[in-house]
Amino acid sequence: MKDKIKVLLSRKPSLVLIGIGILVIIGIVVLVTTGMGNSSVVVSGYKTSPVTEEAMELYSAGKLREAEAKYREIVARNSRDFVAWNGLGNTLRDLKDAVGAEEAYLRVINIKPKFEFVYRNLLTLYLMWPKPEEVPAKLTDFDPLITKGLAANRTSIQILGAAIKYYQQQGNIDKVQELEQRLSA
Repeated sequence: MKDKIKVLLSRKPSLVLIGIGILVIIGIVVLVTTGMGNSSVVVSGYKTSPVTEEAMELYSAGKLREAEAKYREIVARNSRDFVAWNGLGNTLRDLKDAVGAEEAYLRVINIKPKFEFVYRNLLTLYLMWPKPEEVPAKLTDFDPLITKGLAANRTSIQILGAAIKYYQQQGNIDKVQELEQRLSA
């Protein structure tokens, strides 16, 4: 058998390489389709794992405690999974754990400042904060965060929308007009 391979390699090396390439591709397809590889799923334009997608499905189905457990499992394994941290934040917000949700959203901003959805989520959390007397301080805390988001992703409609809503809340009409002009440009 070795002699036949040597002869084939000496006569048609390109065919052998093509054959090896096809076998590698087949192997990759088998790994991904059977879940044995590190496959990923695209959610809202971001690659994420099938496990994160499973947690998102639990959240969407209203199974919040199960979603929370799944998200916690994911971030325990991969503390930089910003999509899972954002999902955990949403889940905790809906479970009325405002402090936990805030911590999760802040993790997202530290890991991936360009992740657009987190700014809207955090602003929404602050606007519905359970202790109304703390809302002004929370909104003040949001200012450097939205500034960071705008610097990281100047053209994001999501971030611009959150910034406009924030500055409207703050009564900063000049900033609102500036951002609206950027949005329409």
